Amino acid sequence: MNIQSLGVNLFVGSHFFKHPNFKNSLTYFMTEEEKIRLEKLRWESERKRKKLQLNEKLKNLLSNDDFEFLSFEESDKIQLTADNWPDNKWNHFLYIQSTIQNNAPIDKIVKKYTDINKSNAVFIFFMNFNFGLVKVSNSILNNHWADFIEIDGDEIFCLQHNEPDFICIEKTEDVIVGDETGNRQWLYEVTFSNANIKSKLI
Repeated sequence: MNIQSLGVNLFVGSHFFKHPNFKNSLTYFMTEEEKIRLEKLRWESERKRKKLQLNEKLKNLLSNDDFEFLSFEESDKIQLTADNWPDNKWNHFLYIQSTIQNNAPIDKIVKKYTDINKSNAVFIFFMNFNFGLVKVSNSILNNHWADFIEIDGDEIFCLQHNEPDFICIEKTEDVIVGDETGNRQWLYEVTFSNANIKSKLI
């Protein structure tokens, strides 16, 4: 399972609008090819709608020159080459957690992530606006990663040009791993797509 198959409608959208039992008056007499084309058109329309929604939110935070939407085609190409979601995340400790009140460890990881970037820009995927990627500068990510998570309401994925590795930064209400007797609290949790990228950032 690769990164674009996580959850519902994550990443490349044309893979996620397949409903095996879908029948209604409009599609009942359609060929399979026609149904696929209709679903593709629906998803393209949905992507455009979500892009407009995110654009409005980003404009409240950044200037128009501070972010750029990749084309759907370019987004899909990058996402399809990304790492798999790490099935061994917990056993191999491919994560780090920090309380919301103490986000310095996450700041350090994001700063290191941009420091090792061979480009001056990164690609951001907003989980709840799952239409494609947004390109921002390294400095914008450093300064606004927490704001991006607030805009999304859940989590963001960060990718670099021509690199399959990714980090996912999530805001979640949970207990700290290893302290399961403690109370649930708001945390930031970074997931590393593999041990190699973790070793570079920790």
